[in-house]
Amino acid sequence: MSDEKEMVIIDSTQPPPPPLSPPSPLLRFPLHSLISSRQQNHGLKFSDHGSYGSYCSRRIRRLRSSLLLTNRPAGGGRRSKKYEGRPVTADVMRGEGGRVDHLDLVAMEAERAWANAMSCKASSGGRGGGGGGEEDKGGRRRRVSRLGKAAKHAARLEGLCGFGADERTRVEAAAYAAWMRGARGLEVEEWEKAAKDFGVAQALLKGLAETAGAEERRALEERAEGCVPSIRYCKYNMGGGSEAVGLDDRADLLRLLDGPGAAGLREKLEGLLDEGRKREARDGDGKTDVVFRGREVAVADAGVRVKLLKAGDLQKELTAALGGDDEELVEKCYVKALTAYDDALDFVGRAQAKDGSKASKSAGTDFPSLSRYLKYMKLRCMMGRGESMVRALAGSHGSPHELVHVYESLLQNAKQVQDLGGGEPGDEFGREAEAQVLRLRTLRCRQLGLVYESMGEYGKAVAVLGLAQDLATETGERYEALGGDEEVLVEMAELEGAVTGDKSRAQARAYLKETGGGGGGGGGEKTL
Repeated sequence: MSDEKEMVIIDSTQPPPPPLSPPSPLLRFPLHSLISSRQQNHGLKFSDHGSYGSYCSRRIRRLRSSLLLTNRPAGGGRRSKKYEGRPVTADVMRGEGGRVDHLDLVAMEAERAWANAMSCKASSGGRGGGGGGEEDKGGRRRRVSRLGKAAKHAARLEGLCGFGADERTRVEAAAYAAWMRGARGLEVEEWEKAAKDFGVAQALLKGLAETAGAEERRALEERAEGCVPSIRYCKYNMGGGSEAVGLDDRADLLRLLDGPGAAGLREKLEGLLDEGRKREARDGDGKTDVVFRGREVAVADAGVRVKLLKAGDLQKELTAALGGDDEELVEKCYVKALTAYDDALDFVGRAQAKDGSKASKSAGTDFPSLSRYLKYMKLRCMMGRGESMVRALAGSHGSPHELVHVYESLLQNAKQVQDLGGGEPGDEFGREAEAQVLRLRTLRCRQLGLVYESMGEYGKAVAVLGLAQDLATETGERYEALGGDEEVLVEMAELEGAVTGDKSRAQARAYLKETGGGGGGGGGEKTL
């Protein structure tokens, strides 16, 4: 018994072994994929940096509230009117309280500062470092200040990731910090430093993309590709010139403008393009001719030549985009080309008014013919865009109602081309314009007949399709008389056959409806 008690006493006096605490897991923060997703969903898809900056502010408030890091009165007094922030420190990340939200908060602060800088650039309309004295100096100072603040936040994020974050997150933060430093260096024209920082960011992002999943890899590759325009622009300004970086080809530079990450460079790159066009217009023979309706239109005004070169560049870019499968890029190219033609028409109108009011250096430019030529090119671009919409609707089985509206717009454009004038009556241009009007009338009549057929109004459908059949026959004869290419003649023959079939189907359904054979509504489809 005594031995038992002694044993109990000995056991009770021994201290319990300390509990083994599990090691804290390292934090994983997919920085670039999250930022890319947020930018696309909150304004940057439409280059609205102001909306994205507002979203960043809202998210910062929510994160501070959830992390209990709201601002506190300065000096500790409750009645103080001054407040001081509660930053995310290394001590927070070292302890067990470090969370991904802490890293997200710092990243959002960097993104907000960057978005504010880009919004300021868009509102001031300046060209960054190359804008000259026309730019608002206060706006540029604010941009540089905000980009510097974004770089500081990014550097702080890189430092905080060293406490508790995994290796992949640390590399992402290093790439992000390098990118932000490059953005600031680009703004203050530190070309060598900016090129080096963008190069570091690109190398790190490419390395991360090699071992990432499909969705994250796409975001990382886009961010890496976004560094290319900035690096090439920095090399251009470092003294390599156009030959060193391949910027002589304006089409190549235009592709850079549409590439990822070129939003901040758009004004600078467009400035380079304008300089190249002005140099080409100035170094030419002093005169450029365009051909319209078989006549050469003289263009001696240097400003007009620059506008024509810009429109020509964008038209080539559009032609290249039409050969691909990117519908969004094609639509963007159409909008840019139409805008260029509008700018050229406006410039020609003002130059013509100036030339008519007083003596001008552009006394060799045929402004009326040039204006008609630009209107024709714009209308042709609009008609090409309409034809693309028709193909898209046909591919997605669009309703005849939608096609009627598109063909109505195309028909109005074709009539405007027909009414341009500036040539001999009955010339080849005029006859082609008349044939195009007949073709579009045929297509519109056919779709209108299909609309009546879908509504069950078969009598009207037969009448309209009969008119479309007559127009199709006349259109084919016109194109055959013009000696059109084989593709157009085949298209007209197929169109005439299709209209004939549509009319026969409508007549059959009208007969079935009159005789009670189930030609109306959905029953007609089953009977036929």
